[in-house]
Amino acid sequence: RNFIMPKIAENPLVLVDGSSYLYRAYYAPPHLTNSKGEATGAVYGVINMLRSLLKQYKPTQMAVVFDAKGKTFRNDMYEDYKAHRPPMPDDLRTQIEPLHRIIRAMGLPLVCIPGVEADDVMAYIANEIYTKDENRATIVSTDRDFLQLVNNRISVWSPIKKKMYTPSVMQEEFGFSPKNYLLYRSFIGDKSDNIGGVEGLGLKTVAKRFPMLKAPSQVTISGLMKYSAEMAEETNIKAYPKVLEGRDTIFRNYRMMQLYA
Repeated sequence: RNFIMPKIAENPLVLVDGSSYLYRAYYAPPHLTNSKGEATGAVYGVINMLRSLLKQYKPTQMAVVFDAKGKTFRNDMYEDYKAHRPPMPDDLRTQIEPLHRIIRAMGLPLVCIPGVEADDVMAYIANEIYTKDENRATIVSTDRDFLQLVNNRISVWSPIKKKMYTPSVMQEEFGFSPKNYLLYRSFIGDKSDNIGGVEGLGLKTVAKRFPMLKAPSQVTISGLMKYSAEMAEETNIKAYPKVLEGRDTIFRNYRMMQLYA
């Protein structure tokens, strides 16, 4: 736990999704090389984004978290997990170690744990370590999986949308409580991770047909299935039979997309 910075109640711990930054920087121009012809664009881009974050946010506590090489427990749970993604380009792979060295030289703690995804590491730091002492944490990432962590002490900053996700913003954008965001994602799946959802169910349908998701309390899958069974008998609305038919998919997705803090 020595990667946790000193706690200052007035200033949140900022956790940066380094892997998200890495890919954003790699695919964004300019595609730079050094005098030896080695690719350096990802290093340049990530460091610039981190410096910009430091300048704008002025955090006194900040750490950068990366995915480690290799498979995780989610690959054991679902063999097609991220199976559609191409392997990391060689000219990106060669930039990782130099990037890690520079980040450490900047004085920023860098966390990379074999066998554990960066998402779970960040969830653990934010939810289980830092906020237990009534401190606050802000996660910087474009990954929507982090939105399941949002509460009064954990916020998520999306650098793409330029939006800070708080409970009120979540309620406004999605129409339901952050506590039920994971359940909603279990309906629709996650194409970026090759996790399929229940066909014909989207945000508008889920929000309309399952009003209990708007409540501040967390809804269980079993409770939602019971409600769907009752409504399937009482109405001809197609959404409820679809949920019942997709029960196994919803359970699988919930386990796959839940961040294990």
